[in-house]
Amino acid sequence: NCLKVLALLIIFCTQAAAQDALPEKMEGRWFNPNSGHSNKVEVEVMNMESPTTATIKIAFWPYCRLTDSNAEFIDGMWVLTAKRCNTPGANEIKLRVRPIVGKKRLEGFYGADKERTVFFEWD
Repeated sequence: NCLKVLALLIIFCTQAAAQDALPEKMEGRWFNPNSGHSNKVEVEVMNMESPTTATIKIAFWPYCRLTDSNAEFIDGMWVLTAKRCNTPGANEIKLRVRPIVGKKRLEGFYGADKERTVFFEWD
C-alpha cells in the first residue's frame, strides 16, 4: 500500500511539474560537440491540452523552420519534435528536456545521441 501511495504521489508531482515546465514562449540553443555547430531553438506553446500534453510551434535553426507540433511529458522529460527538417537522413528532430528545479530553464538532448545538448530559457 505504501508503494501505491508513493507511486501516485510521484505521478501527481510529476504532472504538476510538467504544467510549470512549459511557459508560453521559450528560446535556447542546441550544440553538437561532434561538429562544433550550435544555433537557436524556439518554442511557442499554442495550447496546453493537459498537464502532460501541449500543441506547440517549434523551430530548430537552421534545419527546421517554425512548424506546428506536439509536446508530451514522458518519464520526467518533455519530448518535443521539430518537423519538416532539412537534415541528412531525417525529416524530424526529437528533443528531450527536463525542468531544472529553481530555474526558468529546461535542459536535455536531441536526436539519439545524448551528447548533443539543448536548453531553453524564458523570462
